[in-house]
Amino acid sequence: MAFPYLVYFVTGRAVTGWDRMSGARWQLRVERDGYGLLWPFVCISTVLLVHTALRIVARLRCRASYRADEAWWRSRPFAVEGYLEALAQHDEDGFSLQVQYRGDKPAQDLLDAALRALSDGTSLQRDDESDVISGSVRSEWDADGRNGYKFSRLVHRLVDDVLCALHRDYPIEKLVVART
Repeated sequence: MAFPYLVYFVTGRAVTGWDRMSGARWQLRVERDGYGLLWPFVCISTVLLVHTALRIVARLRCRASYRADEAWWRSRPFAVEGYLEALAQHDEDGFSLQVQYRGDKPAQDLLDAALRALSDGTSLQRDDESDVISGSVRSEWDADGRNGYKFSRLVHRLVDDVLCALHRDYPIEKLVVART
């Protein structure tokens, strides 16, 4: 019933039609009949338009974020494996970064100090071939949807601030990222 108002505003002329049930003809003249059904039509249309626009923007932001993360891990001076897969696992709280070196490994106290300065929630485990940095990104007040962002931000800081700096003196062959 609100559609004739839209036709009236587009054409500027009175709109005529007929009722299917009774067969009676009707004519809409806004100056005579008023805007009674226009406002529900405008409100519902506005809500649907805003909802559609927000979904489009969210999808575009998601794609842009994915491309930015992909460009980030491709630009690291060493191979990064499993980062995008780990980023997609929002239901997991913990993470592990397995660092494999080409040659000598850095001293444990150097790596421990760098990790403590960056984050209290990380720990370091060493074996003959690699170092495993593990931790958690969940807090009591955090909603599930923000875990991916917190995980991404923490991994970016660990890689950019700690591992890229170590890579200059202790070449890293690859980094394997996983959620636990």
